[in-house]
Amino acid sequence: IIKYTDKANQLPSLYRDLNLAGYHSSFYYGGETEFANIAAYLRQSGVSKISDKADYSGAQLNSKWGAHDEFVLNHQLQELKIQKQPFFSVLLTLSNHEPFETPNKPKFPGKDEADRFRSSAAYTDKCLQHYFKEASKYSWFSNTLFVLVADHGHRLPQQNDLNMPKSKHIPLLFYGDVLKDAVKGTKINLAGNQHDIAATLLPQLNLSASAYTWSKNLLNPQTKGFGYYSNENVLGWISDSDTLVFSFLEMKDLVSPKKNRFEEEQAKAYLQTLYQEFLNY
Repeated sequence: IIKYTDKANQLPSLYRDLNLAGYHSSFYYGGETEFANIAAYLRQSGVSKISDKADYSGAQLNSKWGAHDEFVLNHQLQELKIQKQPFFSVLLTLSNHEPFETPNKPKFPGKDEADRFRSSAAYTDKCLQHYFKEASKYSWFSNTLFVLVADHGHRLPQQNDLNMPKSKHIPLLFYGDVLKDAVKGTKINLAGNQHDIAATLLPQLNLSASAYTWSKNLLNPQTKGFGYYSNENVLGWISDSDTLVFSFLEMKDLVSPKKNRFEEEQAKAYLQTLYQEFLNY
């Protein structure tokens, strides 16, 4: 844990930068924040308020992971009523995670894993609908940007191959009255990763993103779109013009094994540089 927190403390953090800019920070989760050293990372990042399953009653802790999304979303809203502005508040949902439990009647009648996944997604979607309806009643709503993003993709409900890009495709949605009418409904087709959020958001707040060397501004029309992922089997690389899935076992691209191209060299260089920088911390 000491080695982990030492490394994490040297990484740039949106929490830390926004704290310095005068934002009040918080994190809400219905599960256990000690899981995967989440709490340690948040404390290192200077989060003022950390809320987890300890803040919920027994009746609300009716999921394997903790409190379902409706309780966590409502809890955050109640606390934001009295939160000094401006604030930067993050909420991590959990109901759409295995074993895909929901506290209500499942929307999809099937009992197989794919239908339970669909039902849990429908439940969280309904919770978000209620959340935004209630949030719109507060004075801070018109000054707030909501950023919705997944922490990872999934093989369900279409049984996607976890080595392939389709299983990694996640949404990034900017929502709120704070958006100018001219950009509402705009779709940006650049490929990117979650860490691109930092360099995308900070310039909009007139804050520097120079510390985020691995992040790119997805709102900049000059940005070259690409996304990266890896697991124990493959290195995945998606650009505006190409897709590659390099197998570590077979030492070849599983998509176009006979095609020699610059993208493969870029992907390998990216992976090598990324891991070397991590080891250097």
